[in-house]
Amino acid sequence: MLCRSSGRREKEAAMRRRQVLGLMRALLKVRRQLGRGRIKKAARLQRRLGRLQERYARVWKYARVQAEGLTLGWDWDREQLRWAAVRDGAYLLRAHGTEKDPARLWEAYVQLSEAEAAFWALKSEVKVRPIWHWLERRVEAHVLVAFLGYCLWVCLKHRLRATAPSLTPWQALDQLGRISLVEV
Repeated sequence: MLCRSSGRREKEAAMRRRQVLGLMRALLKVRRQLGRGRIKKAARLQRRLGRLQERYARVWKYARVQAEGLTLGWDWDREQLRWAAVRDGAYLLRAHGTEKDPARLWEAYVQLSEAEAAFWALKSEVKVRPIWHWLERRVEAHVLVAFLGYCLWVCLKHRLRATAPSLTPWQALDQLGRISLVEV
């Protein structure tokens, strides 16, 4: 299923814009250094360009850089930049099920994402790790404690959504963990 997200589109466009501007500034800086005679060998120019290619790898493909001897020129592949802008915010979801309805598939994807987030919260925030129990009652107790921890996590998430929508449970616990003494 092809998904398009306006928020993701804006984020990807901003990231590419920042990278393109950074590369442009860096190329202009190298050109100024060439003009001032600070770069005197073609090998050094190639090394500088190699570092720029490494640093701006995501957008280097959009720049056609020509460096011969101690001259530097470039232009932008505007067609490729346009196609990158068209692809911004688009991603594919692949499902192994037989569901054909995009709305139901999206709903299943969101549920899967929430389940993964809950599992991550159990492992990182609630600190539930695999413990090898040998007795059935201990296994059941471990599962019960993990489930109760998850219930508390979800309850905190819903309470925060109602009272402080900008806070996540991670942020709330981080803030609470910083309190060392409270006088009431």
